Amino acid sequence: MIGSSVRVLLAVCSIATALKKPNVILLLADDVGYGDVEYNKVVYNPAAGGVSFEPNPPRTPNLNAMAASPNSIVFDRFYAGSGVCSPTRAACLTGRTPDRECIFGAEGCGTKPAWSCIEKYPLPEPTFTIAEAAKLANYSTIHVGKWHLGDFFPKHAPKPSFAQTKWPVAHPGIHGFDEWYSTEASAPSSTTNCGCNTAWKDIANGGCIVGGGDFQAKSFDCTNYWYPTDLNTSGHQPNNPSCHAANTSALGCVTNVTTKIEGDDSAFIMDRFEDFLIRKTSTEESPFLAAIWLHSNHVQHVALPEYYYMYNDTQGQPAGDYLGTLTQMDAQIGRLRQMLQDYGVADDTLLMFTSDNGPHLDKTEETGDRTEQQATNGLRQCKASLFEGGIRVPGIIEWPAVIKENARTTYPAYVSDYLPTMLDILGMTHPNPSWAADGTSLLPLLKDPNNNSRSDDLVFSLGEQRAIIANDLKLVYAGAKGQCNTFEPPYNKLGKGPFLFNLTADPTESHDLSQELPRQYQEMVAKLASFNKSMSTSQHDECGCLGPNS
Repeated sequence: MIGSSVRVLLAVCSIATALKKPNVILLLADDVGYGDVEYNKVVYNPAAGGVSFEPNPPRTPNLNAMAASPNSIVFDRFYAGSGVCSPTRAACLTGRTPDRECIFGAEGCGTKPAWSCIEKYPLPEPTFTIAEAAKLANYSTIHVGKWHLGDFFPKHAPKPSFAQTKWPVAHPGIHGFDEWYSTEASAPSSTTNCGCNTAWKDIANGGCIVGGGDFQAKSFDCTNYWYPTDLNTSGHQPNNPSCHAANTSALGCVTNVTTKIEGDDSAFIMDRFEDFLIRKTSTEESPFLAAIWLHSNHVQHVALPEYYYMYNDTQGQPAGDYLGTLTQMDAQIGRLRQMLQDYGVADDTLLMFTSDNGPHLDKTEETGDRTEQQATNGLRQCKASLFEGGIRVPGIIEWPAVIKENARTTYPAYVSDYLPTMLDILGMTHPNPSWAADGTSLLPLLKDPNNNSRSDDLVFSLGEQRAIIANDLKLVYAGAKGQCNTFEPPYNKLGKGPFLFNLTADPTESHDLSQELPRQYQEMVAKLASFNKSMSTSQHDECGCLGPNS
């Protein structure tokens, strides 16, 4: 919680900013790899492991247009906050490596119903978020889509973790979002909640999309959207404080969708956002922060017929679930950009697009003959690895009020930069200045894209894995196979390292430089030791997600 004195300080600071308060949209795709967008022509062939491949991007005309906009910067080296989704989502909000908040991995139960799943590590209530910063600057806030950072209502875990005991509920409303229309975890890309009512599966009632391009009389689990019950009718603002505290928010504070979502999940998300946008540009006029967190292209990546049949495999058979879902998602990104134009807010909206981690080609799904090399454009490994293929992802920032010429940059940036960028734009200071912070403001880069050198490091932690990026250099410890089908040589046989790479000369992380650059290697190893120590301090003394005996 933020004290009144801090609120006054931040409000005063915000008045001093020279920039008009922009609207801010955090547009996050799910499991979309570096090679899963058509505009990205940066291809490494042969790929990691020496594998040659034929690039095969999906058709993404709307992301192509965003990348080519005169008001956009395209990042050749943009990074997720981790190799899996929940940690990256925490980093988006907090500006910190997610292990600092004990968000150690992708928890939850996939697409299982919310009432059947318990998330062991919620986003800690004391941690300051970008949505809370926006609220202090009198923004309206909304989260739509995948949350994956805690339970929406009390579930009474039989053996709760220390964090669960402290914060049994961690829905978006507890972390700064006025409005939210969210799922606790993953969801199919089409007919999202079709498994929530047996009648909805009947072909007479439309059936469900479960792969293969046709509506069928079967479904996935009951994945559903939830939303708050305490919004007032005059401004859609929360009016029940007990629903916005981790220890008092109850089941009655939330409810779920009871009608069938007929088609594209991304379209459903954009429908919810458009309702919000209409109000915030008319009767409830206000600057806004929107976290639009799509479910595509996470499994189950099942495409609607019109997108499925756009793609064939090498044998000429329809194979469009993976690629088709990406094009299906792209159509809604185009709709979002058009909305901003139609409602007159495009110029003053900072739109940031990326993905939560690298790709996952689940061969039990109908991915056709798409390869991991195609999905990463040749980078090493994929989702759940801290090698490049697991964390380097598409990245575009569009902001007409500030960016006046299209640019590409090799500046290494990541989602932990979102919060410090927001604070910089609003002229605010962080209410916990003594806490560790892992991001840096991108505002200077947005004003001058010619600066490709970063002053501080990018840091990553996932399970035993660690990675540190210092401009060209990258140190990897215990780099893993991830959710790939193959652990590319040579690191499948060389132990945990640490290994040192020059990403400019060697983007596929094929040549360990630890012996050739001993001074730089020792400097990076020392940074790793300091990083590990600081994470323990954050967990115990800052957010308090671990107990004294942990």
